[in-house]
Amino acid sequence: MTGQLLATLGLSLASAFVPALPIEPYVVGAGALGSAALPVALTAAVGQTIGKVLILLAARGSLHNPALRRWLDRRRGGDVATGEERLARGGLSRRLGQWTRRIAVTAQRPALTVPVVLLSACVGLPPLLLITFCVAAAKTPVAAFAAACLVGRSTRFVALAMLPALVQPWL
Repeated sequence: MTGQLLATLGLSLASAFVPALPIEPYVVGAGALGSAALPVALTAAVGQTIGKVLILLAARGSLHNPALRRWLDRRRGGDVATGEERLARGGLSRRLGQWTRRIAVTAQRPALTVPVVLLSACVGLPPLLLITFCVAAAKTPVAAFAAACLVGRSTRFVALAMLPALVQPWL
């Protein structure tokens, strides 16, 4: 059990930095196997929160890890170009991009930052990585960001871990 939780922590921490490495299928798989689904979900939430807090601190310049700073610089450059390309395409991608941009601007208002982080951490839209950068600019307290992120991610991952048990009777 300890090995599974350490693997979950490592994978969730990595997935906080690499959006192409989602932790969600891992959590659903743990729920399908039925072994320790709740601890796996909560461990994944803790790992994701730690990763997002590290990104927040690096974006603010509070963290001086050279590898993390290089990753952050690459992310900042890639996100802007990708977002602009999506907006140029039009249709659903364009509307979703505009909506995400509006939420990101809203996240910079101090009174709305925590609810936006909670929504993003729980639902996944707008992407939590984008919101993390917006919150870094808004100077929201790290503790408030971490608490909202942990609650939202815990809710998301516990729901995903319970999903196989809810769907199994219909199969």
